[in-house]
Amino acid sequence: MIYVARELTYLDVVPEAAKEQLSRTWGDAKSRTFAVAKKHGIKIEQEKSFNKAVVFTLGAGYYHLVSGAASMEDAAQTEDVVSRVNGLIEHMAGSERRRGLVPLFGSNICDWDSAYAQRVGASAKMRDEIIRSCTANDIVLVGGETANIGEQLRKKGIGWTFTLLSRYDGEVGRAVAYGGMDLELESTFGFIEEKEFFEVVNAGGMPLLHVRKPSRFMITADGSGSKSIVCDLIGNRTDIEDTLASAGDDPTRDGAFPVIASICVHAHGPEGKIQMVEHMNKAGMKYRIPLVGSLFHEAKTVYTYTMNGTVLSRVKADYRQEELCAGLRLVLLYEEQRSNGITLQRRVLENAFGQEWYSVKASDALDRIKSELGYGESLPKTDKTLGELVARPPTPYFRIDSLMPDSLLASIRLRINVSSGGIVGKTRRVLEPLGLGAEYDNIFDAPMLILLLQMSSRLGNSKGVVTDRVSYHTWGCGTGAVIATTEPERIADYYRKNGVDAKVGGRITDDDGIRLWSRCFDSMHSKPHVLDYRYSESPIG
Repeated sequence: MIYVARELTYLDVVPEAAKEQLSRTWGDAKSRTFAVAKKHGIKIEQEKSFNKAVVFTLGAGYYHLVSGAASMEDAAQTEDVVSRVNGLIEHMAGSERRRGLVPLFGSNICDWDSAYAQRVGASAKMRDEIIRSCTANDIVLVGGETANIGEQLRKKGIGWTFTLLSRYDGEVGRAVAYGGMDLELESTFGFIEEKEFFEVVNAGGMPLLHVRKPSRFMITADGSGSKSIVCDLIGNRTDIEDTLASAGDDPTRDGAFPVIASICVHAHGPEGKIQMVEHMNKAGMKYRIPLVGSLFHEAKTVYTYTMNGTVLSRVKADYRQEELCAGLRLVLLYEEQRSNGITLQRRVLENAFGQEWYSVKASDALDRIKSELGYGESLPKTDKTLGELVARPPTPYFRIDSLMPDSLLASIRLRINVSSGGIVGKTRRVLEPLGLGAEYDNIFDAPMLILLLQMSSRLGNSKGVVTDRVSYHTWGCGTGAVIATTEPERIADYYRKNGVDAKVGGRITDDDGIRLWSRCFDSMHSKPHVLDYRYSESPIG
């Protein structure tokens, strides 16, 4: 008999509905800066996607991407939030102008503890000050992301990353050197795709993106969230790949593919910086993306360790969502472990195995599960620790996507990248506004970690049980992306040939919800589960 208790989910802290409303509010607020684009003679357009991605056109020329950071500790009042925001934007814009650059576009990532953020009015005050300061500095706000990661902030602060894209109008040979992390990441500059369109020029120490042909672009931003703290605990900072996967895969939803990226690391001290820079260089070369204008920011009173990324992508394809219809097949891309829902993973494992859960051998955890619950034999043997399993880096898909032949790109009608909200939440966000639903009837088996988490939540000292329903609302459970296409077998074959397991695993429906044939613990241990989620239901959490 399976022990059943309250469904445990990190969304108890920040409900999915609240996250969605925050994203919509930011999306609407960005439009208040769009008039600035006319001053720069730049055309912009706002997509109809959930996060209202902004597309803009850049002419041939030289451009610079750079990140800055600020943090506010518990003593901060509302006026401190306002002054820090305005001060950073003013400083960054002024520095760019002094070097002969014209600030054009901005993007921001806010990391905060929700209770503290609410107390100082950060959600509204910070947003409004960012909008006001961008407008005052002739900057169009085009990207952004928010995260609730109070544990990294020691539950008493706000962290903020602002990234600026500027045009360089001076002589390239006379550009003023920046130095800093650009010198440490210079080995990534030559790794760029579409060389007929772009190159990175080292202009006296300042890396500039040379846009050879006028193109349409978008900026996306995201971070690895709670996964970074696990990387820090085990002393292996592989979360650069999570950051690239989060920020770099997002634009593929709108047919855009990364060109360059800027990474901002917040840390309480210099520990691990050498290792982190090594991982950044390896990731930039592996996924062929220059890392420019990056920043290592020390904030001793607020942060332990977090990482954010901002990506500039070229819009290349039009997925023609208007041609979506019931019966269109869905291709699933496999993923072992992404950075979403890590707060829940940490909570479950800490409850089961103590505060130093990350150093526990997975084999020892399984032995305890077998001893107390009588199951777990089906899980494979591994010599890894629980921390290593949770911190496993993902597979960013964006470079494989960007190299897809045009004939295959033309067959895609929709793309869903699975992250916060799980496969159910992300599918709903995209399909509900279109009046469509989905059936997932041939989904991947849940990875070992997901099954281990579900089993661990059933140990005696657990505060709740992670059911299949919670799992699919929180994680991908083996699925990292979903593609609706008129050529499902060809798309799946393309990814398999490029090292990503893929299968035709579902279809678009004209239903008002999502139906999923579970391959998580409940279904595999007792009886098959078909999970039905109606759009009329409130988001779980």
